[in-house]
Amino acid sequence: MSVVQQPRAVRDLVGIASYFDEIRESLSDRFLEAVEKTFQLLDSMPGIGKPQPVRNPTLQGLRSRVVQGFKKYVVFYLETDDGVEIVRVLYGSRDVLAILENES
Repeated sequence: MSVVQQPRAVRDLVGIASYFDEIRESLSDRFLEAVEKTFQLLDSMPGIGKPQPVRNPTLQGLRSRVVQGFKKYVVFYLETDDGVEIVRVLYGSRDVLAILENES
């Protein structure tokens, strides 16, 4: 199995890690470790995430899972034949469905 991150997901992670780094460097490190563990979990059990109701045809089958230990941050992903494709990693209090509807 494999985990592939779309460029926007990578940018999301860089932005979130930078934000945490401003607060406390160890928090940023902890967040990135938690993200990696969450990605590994999704890779081993892709069906574990919650299905997301999106109209965007490119995101049919989209699922979500909170980042372990950072429950306000959510990984949005698609199950693939080889594993999972990470679409975005977003702060859950944002209007994530509106953001996802604009993905291409």
